[in-house]
Amino acid sequence: MNHADRIHFAVYGSGLGHASRTSMVASSLYSPVSVYFTCWGEGLELFRRLGFACTEVPPVDVEWGEAGRMAFKRTLKRFPYAYVNFARQVFLERKIIWRMKPRLVVSDSRLSAIAAAWLSDVPSILLINQLRISLPPVAGGLRYPLERVSAELLAMGWTRSDLIVAPDLPPPYTISEQQLWNVKVAEHKLHYVGFLVDSKPVSENTRRKVRDRFGRGRKLVFAQISGPRPSRQSMLKLLRSAAPLLGQDVSLVVSLGDPFGSTEPQEANGFTYFEWCPVKDELLSASDLVVARAGHTTVAQSLLLGRPGVFLPIPYHGEQWGNAVKAEKLGFARALNPLTVTPRSISEEILGVLSDPSYLKVAEELQGVARRHDGLANMTGLIRRFL
Repeated sequence: MNHADRIHFAVYGSGLGHASRTSMVASSLYSPVSVYFTCWGEGLELFRRLGFACTEVPPVDVEWGEAGRMAFKRTLKRFPYAYVNFARQVFLERKIIWRMKPRLVVSDSRLSAIAAAWLSDVPSILLINQLRISLPPVAGGLRYPLERVSAELLAMGWTRSDLIVAPDLPPPYTISEQQLWNVKVAEHKLHYVGFLVDSKPVSENTRRKVRDRFGRGRKLVFAQISGPRPSRQSMLKLLRSAAPLLGQDVSLVVSLGDPFGSTEPQEANGFTYFEWCPVKDELLSASDLVVARAGHTTVAQSLLLGRPGVFLPIPYHGEQWGNAVKAEKLGFARALNPLTVTPRSISEEILGVLSDPSYLKVAEELQGVARRHDGLANMTGLIRRFL
């Protein structure tokens, strides 16, 4: 394989969202393009499960505390260690680039790969839905000044890439509004392509069969638990307690998001769950409501399928809080405060959205907007321009 046909993908490894969208892009490039990845954590596991060549790099990630919360203070305390691992990432990325001689580097939210590509004189594309580090609301009055200053400084690194791609809708519909807008240094390179979501088309016949099987003549609520493992466990505990409060008119199906778990449905007290759901797209499409964290990929999936949502961000996770608030602002979902949510409050929100037809109406209207932007075709087209 000529090195001119080779692409180096460097991917953020926490959770599965980044790995899912970049694997989809890579799979759509086809021969004669050759791809390989660098990653860590659950992203690394997913790439290897899918059969991609993937080299492990040191993680640069947040710290996690009790009940699946992002440990904000501990993350700040360990910031020096993040710098060390960032430097190690740059060294390894550059070493791999020298050995593999790719034509292009595609970085999904990894500044180290942009730096390595720039130092190696290789063109790069940055794929990102968070140009600024969003602080949680608990940061208080210093939140916005700190975000603004850090965003402009960070953008000086992001703009070492040749192109910045947002896998999101253009304004005013941008889900990552809080993380993408008003970063002056990067505005001239920012290009919106639409959502990058791996959702296969679902026929009406299939939707009907899924509703018959899992809905059993009731309202069907699909809870897709995503994100790092600690946060998934805390959300499962919450839903387990909330399920009996939903009553006899609601059928709750939960996906635990474990890529190495069983694919067989199992029954629990008041709900059905999958460790790894093989019919995720079918359940999303057939559901009356989606309950989830507020990761960008999950919110985008709900919108593309025209499904209303109840979104519960990971505690102290500024990006997810911004996504959830924007979804509520657009009118197709409710955003819950993860610091005060209880089994009763989330069950009341679920029942409230199900009983209010305005959420479905807005979701279906926004679905039309989202479908006019083919993120996968636009993203692969941009990559091929560099090749």
